[in-house]
Amino acid sequence: MVFLVSCLLFFAGCAGEQLNAKKTSTTSAAVATSSTQPAQPTTTRSTTTTLPRSDLVTGLTSEGFIAKYKDYSFKIERFIYSADYKITGMVVDVRNPAGTIVQVYATQMSDGMANDLVIRFAPEYAVDDGKTQKGAIYVSQRDVP
Repeated sequence: MVFLVSCLLFFAGCAGEQLNAKKTSTTSAAVATSSTQPAQPTTTRSTTTTLPRSDLVTGLTSEGFIAKYKDYSFKIERFIYSADYKITGMVVDVRNPAGTIVQVYATQMSDGMANDLVIRFAPEYAVDDGKTQKGAIYVSQRDVP
């Protein structure tokens, strides 16, 4: 019994010494850092991001390839909805000048790409009346190296 009590006291003393050592080392380190590092002036650097010029293409419908941009034509395949039934994107059929149709997903979070076009969803123009879907997209040319 005496042996157990002495072991517990020994380990408690070791743990207490380690805690005290940690406290003193952190405080001395904090004092050392604060005294050795002079105040540095903060400098801010402004960066400018240049976005490609986008054109608003309106008149997209789910009825046919009515909306046009250069030699491309567009049709809404379907809208993409969130969990609370808000329109968050669309699937667009893009007919390129060669006549090939490509499906592009354009949402509020990501842009779609078809050939050298970047297609961005314009949520403020999206309307679904139950029969036809109408909307608009922002289209810009992608820099192709």
